[in-house]
Amino acid sequence: MASLLDEHMRALMVKDRPYKCELCQMRFTQSSSLNRHKKIHTEEHRRALLEKVRPYQCHICFMRFTQKSSLGRHGKIHTEEHIQSLINKVRPYQCDICDKRFTQKSSLGTHKRIHTGERPFQCTVCLKSFTQKCALNLHEKIHTAVMQSPQRHTFGGSMSISFDAAYQNSRKVVTLAEARIAERR
Repeated sequence: MASLLDEHMRALMVKDRPYKCELCQMRFTQSSSLNRHKKIHTEEHRRALLEKVRPYQCHICFMRFTQKSSLGRHGKIHTEEHIQSLINKVRPYQCDICDKRFTQKSSLGTHKRIHTGERPFQCTVCLKSFTQKCALNLHEKIHTAVMQSPQRHTFGGSMSISFDAAYQNSRKVVTLAEARIAERR
């Protein structure tokens, strides 16, 4: 049985992602990453998202997260190195296609999806896909807004629900958010 480091290095060398989630088709370089990812498809995770349960909190800025790994990733923004790079406007990671520069390697990876067309985050309701998880999260609010807070109209004493009106209202929010994400690119 190969060690996790061997497994990771092999995947990086051949640039493949052999482990695929059967539910959303996302691919991973390590089986452990796939197993961690699978948790997002559980009822417990969906309930936590709907109830906004975020048990992991940053002790510096008090931002909360659903996963411990997200908190760990977030913690890097509070490091002296990161703060100095922002002050000095150091952007060591450069796109080899358009030369745009970034302070974080992960931001460069996200940016490259513009050029590759990769859209790894897919809505499980309507199958629309996105380059960033935050865009998917905003998009999914369309579906929850339609299902949870539809506008109600009374016709002849009976109550009916206008899902189209709720969709249009929530769509405006997502369009604005998508525009802001595009501005950052």
